[in-house]
Amino acid sequence: MIIKLPFLKHNEIKKELIQAVHDGWAEPKQSNDKYYNDNITKTDWDISNDYERPWLKFFLPYFEPHLLNMVQAAGYANYELFEIWFQSYVQNSTHGWHIHGRNFTGVYYVNLPEGTPKTQIFDRELGVFPIKAEEGDIVMFPSHTLHRAPEMLLDKEKIIISFNVEMKGILDSELERIANAS
Repeated sequence: MIIKLPFLKHNEIKKELIQAVHDGWAEPKQSNDKYYNDNITKTDWDISNDYERPWLKFFLPYFEPHLLNMVQAAGYANYELFEIWFQSYVQNSTHGWHIHGRNFTGVYYVNLPEGTPKTQIFDRELGVFPIKAEEGDIVMFPSHTLHRAPEMLLDKEKIIISFNVEMKGILDSELERIANAS
């Protein structure tokens, strides 16, 4: 299941959010071993539980109502946000195949210049395919889904915000729909 919705305030906050991300603490992440093949230009993953970061304090009031809409569109009543971080990719950056904890993970495409790669998913039956998304979209999928950020070939900057959530409860309307399908 892939849930995708456009972030309605994207154009309104994009410039200020990018500036706040650039002004915040971040470090490169590089690894190349049996499990990880990463060359992430900048990320604040190591402090993904710090909700006092300036960019995050700016972003959350816009993001949380939208996230609730996505969660409810998937049939769940609520959610708990566990980790949220940004990643910046420039030419030759990549994030190898990986999974996340929690039960759903998501990506908000803050800056996605034309021609830059989108998150790819691996499915045993369907193979490898890119998520159909555009700049300003937020996508969520089960966190155990193998996914990656393919190598950035253009001399541009792609910025994403990623997050992990636990879904909480099932909507009554969803339970009713399930009962009627039985």
